[in-house]
Amino acid sequence: MRLGRRRSSRLEDRFEDWISRRHQERVLASETVPVGSCPDEAFLRDLARKSKRIALSDPRVDHVATCPTCMSRLLTLRQENRSNRRKLVFALATASCVVLVVALVLLARYRVRKEPPPANMAVASQTVNL
Repeated sequence: MRLGRRRSSRLEDRFEDWISRRHQERVLASETVPVGSCPDEAFLRDLARKSKRIALSDPRVDHVATCPTCMSRLLTLRQENRSNRRKLVFALATASCVVLVVALVLLARYRVRKEPPPANMAVASQTVNL
């Protein structure tokens, strides 16, 4: 059971594998009732954002791995985080491109203004007979 399609870090992969194994163990042991009460929304948000910082020995993580309600909410929160991260990366890339274009335009204008007219040039009219 992968929690997402995005390529993730090794720690997130281990976390997702642990949750998957935990869920399979519970299903095979016919333990369909989750242990403990559902954790609050703040814990689920932290788990979705910073799964590396939360210890797997925390009983709330065990509950989330076995509770269908908490698991679906966790999956939703992880998807929202990925979407927000993609939007942020896109916005930063767009802003970088805009800054680069503005810098190039300003540089081009500066160089055009700085070029002095050639000193030894004079206009001469000449007739050519072919």
